[in-house]
Order: sequence, then C-alpha cells, then structure tokens
Amino acid sequence: MLRILCSIVAALSLMGHASAATLIAAGDSWTSGYGGNRLVDALAAEGDHLSHVQLNSSGATAGDYIDRGMLDVAINTDAYAVALLLGTNDIARADNIPTTWWNNYTSAMTTILDSLSDRQVLLMTVAPIIEPHVDAGNTPLVEGQMNPWIRQQAAIRSNVILFDMHDELISQPDWQSWMGFDGIHLWGDGAAGYHWLAAEVATRIDGILPPGDANGDGSVDNNDFGPLAFNLDPDVGGKTHAQGDLDGDGKIGNSDFGIMAFNFTRAPASAAVPEPASLALLGLGGLALLRRRR
Repeated sequence: MLRILCSIVAALSLMGHASAATLIAAGDSWTSGYGGNRLVDALAAEGDHLSHVQLNSSGATAGDYIDRGMLDVAINTDAYAVALLLGTNDIARADNIPTTWWNNYTSAMTTILDSLSDRQVLLMTVAPIIEPHVDAGNTPLVEGQMNPWIRQQAAIRSNVILFDMHDELISQPDWQSWMGFDGIHLWGDGAAGYHWLAAEVATRIDGILPPGDANGDGSVDNNDFGPLAFNLDPDVGGKTHAQGDLDGDGKIGNSDFGIMAFNFTRAPASAAVPEPASLALLGLGGLALLRRRR
C-alpha cells in the first residue's frame, strides 16, 4: 500500500507543480554586494528554491528608493519575503542636510515598511562607517539614531524580522579587513564580507519559510509531500529536511506528517493551490504510517 501511495503522490506532484516563491533583495549598493550570484549560491546551500529578484539602486537614500520607482516595482512583484537594507547613504549625506535628513529617512522608511506590510520583511540594521572616509560627525549617527530606530520598527511590526547586521558584523574577528577603501562597503579581502552577509541573509530567510516547507520554495504543497511520502520510514535515520524530516530528528514519521498536515496549502499567492486529492493522500499517508508502526 505504501509503495502505491508514493507512486500516486509522485504523479500528483508533477501535475500540481507550484511556481517557486520569490525573494526580493531590496536596497542600495550594499544589496548589489551581497545579492546576485552570492545570494543565489547561499540560498541553494540552504536547500531553498526561492527565485531571487534584486531591486537595488546604487547610491540611493531611502527617499531615493521611492522616487526612483523601486518601491513600486517591489509592491507589484508577487514575493513571499523582502530583505531590506537602506540607510548607509542617508548617513553619508547627513552633513549636507543636517536639519532634514533624519525626518526624510524615517518618513521614507515608514512609507516603505507600510507598503510591504503584506510580506515577510527581513529588516537589517546599517553597518559601521569607518572614518576618515566619511565625515567624522556622521559616524555616531549609525548607532546613535538610525539603528535604534530600525530595531524599534522590527519590534512593533508583526511582519518584520530583525537582522541586527551591525552587531553581527562587528562580532566577526576580521570584519575591518572586509571593509573597502571607501570605509562603507565590504569589498575588501576578496569581498569576503559580502559572501558572509549573503550566507547570513539566506539562513534568516530559510528560518521564516513556513513549517513543512521541505523544498524551501515558500509553499507547503504537493512538492513537499512527495519526498516525505517517498522517504517514509520511522525506523531509518540520516534523513534530511529536503527528504521530509521536518522535526529535525533524522527520521520521517508521525511528527513530520503532523507538521506537514497542519501547514499544508500554506503558500504565497503565486503558488498553485494543491488539489483536494492531495489532502486525502496526506491523510492516507498518516494512516499508512500508523499501520506500519503496529
């Protein structure tokens, strides 16, 4: 019975294949640094099948990001999650508009975050700026004003997850060697800092995917159920998350079926909705497992 069930599941998975969920990497030139192939490779290393849309604008302040139309593109892109990093250029230009820069930044960021309230947002704090490449009076603004405000936004918005990139970065023993000649970017040491950042972003995005999402595409559907049913065996260890080990015990059994059943059909709007037959098969899989254990 179990082998027949697996064959049916495999067929349904092919028929009801869902489109991959989309991750937007949004921001300024920092986003172009950790994004692109670095982020694609990092997501693949996590086993995630998210498609990646990069919406960055080099040299952009938060207000520029809106004015250049990047926010409109992000709003109109059907995405499961957004990784957002803006603020470095606002800090760098603060001495040019000392009386208005802070209001400009917080107003623009509030607009951006309000507009993305229907998405999961990974909001990053801003990295240190090394003097003397930037006006010395601007450097304290990073931790004195900007990052505390970013942390507060993450605390009060239910869809926002904080990545305190500033504190995580300075905890790395070689972080200063990662800084480029401009004291702002991470182009030093063969862009090692941007490789690190891509891996950190990918790990955090993986952590906000729905429970039960075995293949990391943002949906819990036929494509996750197929591998779980095929690898079903509560007595054999060494199984991976992608194979259906959703509770992390190395085996595929009742607990894994429970996690998938509870979260089944959780998907972004772009994903295909699993057919009722799939739900029935999920129940049959659980019954087959129970009979197997008796």
